[in-house]
Amino acid sequence: MNKNKKQKQKVICIGSMGRDIFFPTNAGNVERDLKKGGKGQKWSFGYGEKIHIDDKFQAPGGCACNISVGLARLGIQTSAYGIVGEDSDGEWIKDKLKQENVSTQLVKTQKDSNSDISLILVREDNGDRIIFANRDVGENLLLDFQEIEGYDWLFVGSLYGDKRIHNMSVIHDVVVKKGTRLAFNPGISNIKDDIEKVFDLLYHTSILFVNKKEAQEILKKRKKMDITNVNILKEIELLRELDKLLFDKKSIIVLTFGNKGAWVLKEDKKIVHVSTLKSDIKDTTGAGDAFASGFLASKLLGNSTEKSMQWGANNSRNVISEYGAHKGLLDMYKIKSECSKFLLKVVV
Repeated sequence: MNKNKKQKQKVICIGSMGRDIFFPTNAGNVERDLKKGGKGQKWSFGYGEKIHIDDKFQAPGGCACNISVGLARLGIQTSAYGIVGEDSDGEWIKDKLKQENVSTQLVKTQKDSNSDISLILVREDNGDRIIFANRDVGENLLLDFQEIEGYDWLFVGSLYGDKRIHNMSVIHDVVVKKGTRLAFNPGISNIKDDIEKVFDLLYHTSILFVNKKEAQEILKKRKKMDITNVNILKEIELLRELDKLLFDKKSIIVLTFGNKGAWVLKEDKKIVHVSTLKSDIKDTTGAGDAFASGFLASKLLGNSTEKSMQWGANNSRNVISEYGAHKGLLDMYKIKSECSKFLLKVVV
């Protein structure tokens, strides 16, 4: 009976949504970026160049789409909360979500507007990408307390636009007043621009998802921390410092770091690492969202935190083997079949 209750938990995924168009190519020049001390790379093209693309791929994108579809494929009752324009792209996005059994009742449509769209250049040799994003309509998302108060969980990603502070306040009030559980993945832009609101949400977060860069940015903004030392902190130290910002001492923090794998600070405050597996990388778009949806679905279905890390790693690995954030998302059978290949290690 308890298992059935977990399976019926309702999750609402709040954030961006749009149409992603992928152009895979190895054209252009890749070289070290001297402005970043030679540590980074830049991908450049000449003015006036006309570059032929052999193929293109399209998929819904944005946190609200990616997480909701990832959860729905794993049997979680899920709604998406975002905004689209009154155009064919908006209808296409809603149709795609409905096909995945995601509720679109809370997807807003802005009249006389175009839906968000991203053009993503993907390096065919390694899956790295450059994203050109237009978020005109997405920045007009306005959350309503009454529309989200009846859910068991909120998943919140990056929020954009002038209404983002209002939206973060609404989320805060629902979590505090209604006891709704919060899974939170603060984006770099919110961390840099709205850190006090991010801290307010972190305090009430049950499951925090961050990549290493996001973790470092959060701690750089922490007033009492020597910011000169943040960049040299190891993953274990980052997790321990982040844990000090969360109120619920049974909260979970997941930190991902590309092909280095992921770490989790469990409910009992032990830290476990999950490895990655080698794969043919086509596109890294949506890898973090895939990990988060796999992990969260597993937890909602009553699995251990360790097993949830394997689900997340498996989901993420499969997504990067396809173009777009949705095609590679796994269903229940497939996510179970290979998760044991992802090795777990208790770090401390």
